[in-house]
Amino acid sequence: MAYTRDHPRTTRTEDLSATMRPARHCCVAGRVLNLSHRGDVVASSGLEVDETADFEIGGPDFRSAGVARVAHGTGQARACIS
Repeated sequence: MAYTRDHPRTTRTEDLSATMRPARHCCVAGRVLNLSHRGDVVASSGLEVDETADFEIGGPDFRSAGVARVAHGTGQARACIS
């Protein structure tokens, strides 16, 4: 899927979930809040900034997997760059 700023999948993410597998523990799951061609925002507080993790994002019509680094975090969300 080609991403642009106005692509509907960028913010229409209510049916997507993310599973992150950092090296320090088994798995962190969260709802995807936003997608872009460079990364995503996941509702999770179980990852630290600069932590690297394998990830899988899935939903009814979308699948993505790879390795991402947590670039920024708030109390309830993490921005990951893939």
